[in-house]
Amino acid sequence: MNMSSTAGIEVNVMSAFTVSEKQILFYSTFSVSTHIVYTGHEHLDIFNLIDMNGRVYDPVVARFLSPDGYRQAIELAQNYNGYMYCLNNPLIYTDPSGEFLHLIIGAVIGGVINWAANGAEFSWEGLGYFGIGAAAGALSAGIGAGVNVAMAGGSFGAGFMGTAVGVSSTGFVAGAATSAAAGFSGGFVTNSGNAWMGGANFGEGLWSGVKGGGIGALAGGMLGGTIGGIDALTKGTNFWTGKASFDLSNAYGASGTAIGDKTVTGKYVGKFEGVNIYEAPIPEGSAATLPGRGIILSKGQYTLNSASRYTRELLQHEFGHILQAREVGLKAFYNVIAPESLASASMDGVGGWNHSTFWTETWANYLSNNHFGVNSLLNNSAWPAQNISWINLLRLRANSPFFWP
Repeated sequence: MNMSSTAGIEVNVMSAFTVSEKQILFYSTFSVSTHIVYTGHEHLDIFNLIDMNGRVYDPVVARFLSPDGYRQAIELAQNYNGYMYCLNNPLIYTDPSGEFLHLIIGAVIGGVINWAANGAEFSWEGLGYFGIGAAAGALSAGIGAGVNVAMAGGSFGAGFMGTAVGVSSTGFVAGAATSAAAGFSGGFVTNSGNAWMGGANFGEGLWSGVKGGGIGALAGGMLGGTIGGIDALTKGTNFWTGKASFDLSNAYGASGTAIGDKTVTGKYVGKFEGVNIYEAPIPEGSAATLPGRGIILSKGQYTLNSASRYTRELLQHEFGHILQAREVGLKAFYNVIAPESLASASMDGVGGWNHSTFWTETWANYLSNNHFGVNSLLNNSAWPAQNISWINLLRLRANSPFFWP
């Protein structure tokens, strides 16, 4: 790919097909016009798509090409549609980081509810009640998100501001703590603010806030804990803790590091491309992928370093193994790909052997590159990519002859 000007990209496209023993190649060149507009994103005119850095957006159908697995505000039904942008209202909102909406949504919902509960008057007093509710709603959403991320092992501040992309916790304990914290902060600000608006003195308003916060914490904690526990069960983890056990017998990480322990206990810490992410006590910087269950990273790799280049590269590579399982089925993956990848990793560095160039790894990178497209981070020599050979594909198909994606 060659940059032709600030307004366009010249792309060389190669297509190929095989006739007998010979491969016929075709090359074509065309220009892709790109420019930065309204929301600060790059428009790819020839494809009628918008590159929003994290994902690619189709403005015609008003949907992303891939879903966002993170839910910024669980109380809002529209947030369960991972393909939409800014609550389907891009004329009012822009979302540079992808995660700020929980504060705005909380403020709007809190403001409207408190305004309606206090007479719904279009007056300065009504505006005051709206402001109190908005402050309570935004604070409640921010604190709830911060506690949820902190319970996963991440940063409270990153969770509050919505920058801990994809990081979240599950289980009764995490759900109860999250909702109790949100309920107390929202209840305290709303009740104390309303009391002061009604003429109460400082002490009376403060006590009203404490009582309202206590009720909010109790109700929120029980409801949030129940929802969190049910969510943990849907992820195959413990109802109370959001943890699960993984058999990693003789497993090796992507770095070729022996993981060693037969069974490790991993904690659910979020999602990547809709796949569950767990952190476990395995060597730092390593990872293991178990299609059907998720991706296991070392402690803090995701919760504290999810934005780092290496973590994102590692996740894209591991997601390539998920894509392999989707291509050939779990049986072929665990019977062929997993043991051969393990054997290759165990020989990494021995006699010049390079695990990263083994077919199980290069095919994972190839599939990942195709999946992430312009957002792929594996287009470099550290992550060599190559399509699967027909011999290996036949071996996989023979193992699962009735599975087709």
